[in-house]
Amino acid sequence: MKSIHDVAGMHTIQLSHPAIEATVNRVDPVLYAPFRCKLVGVLFIPMAAIVADDTDYSTLTVRDDEDNTIVTQSFNTQYDSLDAYEAMLLDCEDEELDTGDVINIAKTYAASGLAIPEFLTVALIMAR
Repeated sequence: MKSIHDVAGMHTIQLSHPAIEATVNRVDPVLYAPFRCKLVGVLFIPMAAIVADDTDYSTLTVRDDEDNTIVTQSFNTQYDSLDAYEAMLLDCEDEELDTGDVINIAKTYAASGLAIPEFLTVALIMAR
């Protein structure tokens, strides 16, 4: 019997996340690997605009369940601002995962921080 693992191509797993206050550090799950796969990337999609600031900013880090960093994105220059529903790809460079591996997204802040509105993550995986 075939499973989703046997279906060629990209698979997506979407999760909705509540807003994060400016001065709060938080870790949210993004993916529980359903089978051996490669994590191609994580789309980060805010439900409201994020206006970056070079002093009071926040950083999102995609990391594995052993706290190893896969990719980091700071919102600290004008080029890092996002409109509502604008997707930003956090490129995970085909990180290899085993069944049951957990991928998280961690929000940290500098100075007074930057609030992160409610957001959606879309994990992009391919079977290996």
